[in-house]
Amino acid sequence: MAARDDLFRSCGLGAAVLARSLATYRSRTWPRARLLADNPHEAGSLRWRLWEVLALADRAVGRRQIERILRHPDSKCRSDRG
Repeated sequence: MAARDDLFRSCGLGAAVLARSLATYRSRTWPRARLLADNPHEAGSLRWRLWEVLALADRAVGRRQIERILRHPDSKCRSDRG
């Protein structure tokens, strides 16, 4: 999930904000947006990044997991348990 991790790092936000934003986006916007072939958001925006994250793997990512991702800038770091 190196691509996902890089997307999280590129946001420039803290883990708590990212986790909350992802959870909100996943529950409110993703049910409709996931059906689209192309990302509908402005390239580079937070919503664009969240769409890309969920398009890679439609699963929740919690604050502690995002903290681990942000602590390890090396994409080869094993940040997933599964």
